Amino acid sequence: MADSSNPKLTGITVSLSFGDKIYGTGSDSFMNASAKWSDIANPTLEDAVDQGLDLYLLTWKTLLAGRWATGVIDTETFKAQLAATTEKIEKSRKFLRRKANEQQQ
Repeated sequence: MADSSNPKLTGITVSLSFGDKIYGTGSDSFMNASAKWSDIANPTLEDAVDQGLDLYLLTWKTLLAGRWATGVIDTETFKAQLAATTEKIEKSRKFLRRKANEQQQ
């Protein structure tokens, strides 16, 4: 019989909102993305962190592309923001993996 007192990871949801918010004007972008685990029997915290970072980057890219496609931001801003965010996500991923490895030792 399964121990119901231990929580089990079944998926992850990321919501992201950003924009130029000035009272009465400006624009806002919002997205919600979810992933369910059916192929991972016992997902770990590391799995959840990796999936969360992937979903965050997916939502960020999607919202940023939408703002570029509709003319809210220009191509230079799109490219700069996409590059900066991608780099920060990868740095975060490396940092969190290093911290997890330190805790396991």
